[in-house]
Amino acid sequence: GCRQNRRRRWLAAGAPRWSESERQARGAMSLGTHVGATQLDPEDEEELLLIVSGLGLIDASKGGTGYLVGSECSDCLRDMQRYLRRDDQHVLACHRALGAWRVLQTHLLPILRTCKNDSKLVFDVLKVVVKLTMKPEQLGVKMDDMLRERKSPDPVVGTQLTELQSYHREYTRAFAHDPATLRVLVNLLARPLATPEDDRTEEDGMTVELILALLVNLLHTWAPDAPPPAVGSTAAALGDVTTLRDLLVGLEAEHGLDLVVYMLQQIDESDSFRSWNLNLLELIYYILSSHAPSALYGPGTAVQAPGARPEPAAHPGIAAEAATPGARGGGADASTTAHARRTGRPGPPGRLSSLLELRRDERRSQQRGLDARHGNFGGVYRVRSQFGDTEHILGRQGYEGGGALPAPARRRKPKNRLPLPADIPPRSDPASASAVRALADTLFRGPLNALAGSVAQDLEGFAFGSTQHNSAKVLPSDYLFFSSVAAWAIEAHRLLQAQRRLEHPDEPFDVAPIASLVEIGVYNMALRLCREFEERKNWLQLGVVVRLTKQLFLLLDEMVRHGDGEVRRVALLLRRNVFYESEIRKQLELLIKAYEPHRMVPAYMGDVAVMTHAVLRQFELHGKDGNLVSRKRRKAKRRNKPADKRKKSGPQGDTGGEG
Repeated sequence: GCRQNRRRRWLAAGAPRWSESERQARGAMSLGTHVGATQLDPEDEEELLLIVSGLGLIDASKGGTGYLVGSECSDCLRDMQRYLRRDDQHVLACHRALGAWRVLQTHLLPILRTCKNDSKLVFDVLKVVVKLTMKPEQLGVKMDDMLRERKSPDPVVGTQLTELQSYHREYTRAFAHDPATLRVLVNLLARPLATPEDDRTEEDGMTVELILALLVNLLHTWAPDAPPPAVGSTAAALGDVTTLRDLLVGLEAEHGLDLVVYMLQQIDESDSFRSWNLNLLELIYYILSSHAPSALYGPGTAVQAPGARPEPAAHPGIAAEAATPGARGGGADASTTAHARRTGRPGPPGRLSSLLELRRDERRSQQRGLDARHGNFGGVYRVRSQFGDTEHILGRQGYEGGGALPAPARRRKPKNRLPLPADIPPRSDPASASAVRALADTLFRGPLNALAGSVAQDLEGFAFGSTQHNSAKVLPSDYLFFSSVAAWAIEAHRLLQAQRRLEHPDEPFDVAPIASLVEIGVYNMALRLCREFEERKNWLQLGVVVRLTKQLFLLLDEMVRHGDGEVRRVALLLRRNVFYESEIRKQLELLIKAYEPHRMVPAYMGDVAVMTHAVLRQFELHGKDGNLVSRKRRKAKRRNKPADKRKKSGPQGDTGGEG
């Protein structure tokens, strides 16, 4: 019925009556594709092409920058929402077709820029854009479950999921490289926020939620418990980080990050802002994950202004060669090769010539060591297998071991038993580093405590079955987002305090910027999550929580050693409550034994080791105060048996006969 109504409206508007082939060719021509290229049904594909063509056309008279909105644009957007909502979750053919046709870049974003003052049309466009830019893991959850549950999954499903990930990268890149669209998004977010809460309509609240969801989708790069990228996908992961940083620079230029900080400041003052704290937590996680705390607050880090361009730093190997005389073209290597070409004799020793000469000597020594005798049936045979090609030499016997037969290659380990690779740190970016550093400094002035306090309250309420505030909306991933943001903030604050102690040794440790994280509830939650994830064998999630636990214990250690009277009193109270149980030693032992290289990141063992040292140091300080009694094992003295017992156990005491 919907398709017939659309055709009826299309013909009633005065459109020419095309044949089936002409209509398919016209719809495909506007998208640069051909009918039948997707996995949609022919009728659905034809209807979807008509819907896209009814959105509008690019205005060629303005150099391709303008857009002519169609008269049925609103109806077409609603029909597109219906198609996306009814799309098969195991195939997602409609989502992949719209991504292949570049509908978002060609139609939706121009409509958003052109009709930014039409609130109703903008609202419909935002709903379609949010649906298209959903996280690939969230959008293709059924496909991901199919790949994990089946023993031999269909490779086509994996290809389709990879296709969705590539489209998500294209969507994020389109927003990052389009300042005009970012300006429209920030204006759409600022308009309802500028309205007083009592005068704000329900549509304004939904618009804020849609824009927050869109920003979360665009900033999504990887989850806190995501495994490190495989060897073949490292370049794509580094490209995602670059796109994320470009998007942050664009939002900073349009004052989008300032709006996020404003919303964080209003969490304790307004119930409507309090209801968005979980979305804001995820948004803050993606922003902070673009840079490590050590890159912003570590020793020797100096963040430049966004407009300044740093001088390119030379590679250590290149700098070493440049420091030596005659390096890089005009030195020993060039003169050596030139002298050898002219005279035919080797020139003065150089780096390249010495390496080549060393290689020749190794080959000569190998050939001289092959004391072999001729065999009538000798030869070289190549054996091909799934592990590669190997050569077997017959008829050549070595006397001194140099010409022995080559040892067989070691058996390759299964892929699922290989250790996980370590993360590759991306290159430094002064522009995005300056934006993130400014945001973090602002968070330490109060908004971080408001966000962390409200989220910790919701997480604790969810654990006890409460429905107050957002406790009923908590997802399991929210624990990981909170753990990652808290670990990042504590590490950055510790580094900042370490730099201040170098400048002012007498200045006490300041815990006010992260006061909401120095709570007994946060410590208990981290320890509880460690126990639960270790029991459930959730290895990657355990690594995220262990990182938070390490930072909490390091923070407690620095509060005890460098804090003033009040800070030290709070730290001692925390230590008394946390270290009261002897369970913590058993838990550290379990965390150490739980490490599996092929299932956990390499940084996990380093985090556990540092945390163990911090705990043992606190045990030592706690014992010096007389509050802890350490038990020592002593060897028991060997007692001599009495004389009467020796007689009974001897031959005289044996009353048995030979039988």
